[in-house]
Amino acid sequence: MPVVGSQCWQILGELPGLRRFWLCFDQPDINSRKTFALADSGKEPSLLEPFLIDEKRASLALLSARVVQRLHGQKWLGPN
Repeated sequence: MPVVGSQCWQILGELPGLRRFWLCFDQPDINSRKTFALADSGKEPSLLEPFLIDEKRASLALLSARVVQRLHGQKWLGPN
């Protein structure tokens, strides 16, 4: 897990400009506790944030939509 260095199941995404993001799962289940981290321009991530903490049942469509929403909020997918 980025920042804290513990092990987790994760999705690592890379975007142009050396931007990276991690979606980490505590268990090998998309309904387990999730955290999200970002690293801009080749830097290391400095913050882990809880992700979808209010959702009891996550689906792949929901995870995908919220990751895109989070990256869009970061302005990594273009101007808002």
